[in-house]
Amino acid sequence: MSLLSIRDLHFLDLNNGAFENKLPEFYGLKNCVEHMPPWHFYESVFDHSISVVGSLLEIFNRENKQLRTYLGKNPFDHYTKKDLLFLMTAFHDIAKPDTVITDENGYTSCPEHERKGAIKAQSILDRFDLVREESECITAMIGLHGIFCYTQHRENPERDYNNLRRLHPSIYLDMLLFELADTKALHVADEGRILQQEMVDFYERKIGECLKS
Repeated sequence: MSLLSIRDLHFLDLNNGAFENKLPEFYGLKNCVEHMPPWHFYESVFDHSISVVGSLLEIFNRENKQLRTYLGKNPFDHYTKKDLLFLMTAFHDIAKPDTVITDENGYTSCPEHERKGAIKAQSILDRFDLVREESECITAMIGLHGIFCYTQHRENPERDYNNLRRLHPSIYLDMLLFELADTKALHVADEGRILQQEMVDFYERKIGECLKS
């Protein structure tokens, strides 16, 4: 079987099931439904993943020269950062069906889905024409996407994100772009909209700082 190219994964084709035979795990996300108010209301992981990809594409299309230059970089002399981030975003919740639990109130959670997703994604990435470093970069981002999420429980977000930038300089901006897309794609209830906007504003500010530096 010939290897897949990231650039063949057009948004509409992904959404319409064109790759169901080659990426069955991705379409299997349709069978995993999350209920985690105020963020998810009986939403399939597939629908959420598609929404995040769509949100990311909107960010890609911004008229921002610095952003486009950054996304056009070829960190491993093959695919661009834009390509790698697109694929990571599609597969970021790939292990949720394997980790989902439901409590007595019917609320779901997916503990350790990031770490397990990084492992599960590897066999999927082997179907793509990636070099080893690209696969490692994508799985690293999948495994880390939970710790890059801004929450109201952080006592000192500035300190935390400065540490993340120091620890993960090569993917720091990539992760902020992903987190922004993920947050904007959430269909939140009224009680969550203030926090959602706070998160969006935080990511936008941090992205702006990176692009100016």
